[in-house]
Amino acid sequence: MTKAEMKKGLVVEKIIDRRMTNREGSVALGLSERQVIRLKKKYQSEKEAQESGKTDSPRPPQ
Repeated sequence: MTKAEMKKGLVVEKIIDRRMTNREGSVALGLSERQVIRLKKKYQSEKEAQESGKTDSPRPPQ
């Protein structure tokens, strides 16, 4: 994971925890507010998939 990806993750976590607004996050990342909202949705769906054990990779045959 690159530094930029780590920064995105930290900012998105702050937005989800309501410690930062979408606008503040967009300024911090140099993105539009709409892009930050998309990142937030993507982050939340990936987090839910990890918690439920679902991944994009297929299971090996048994």
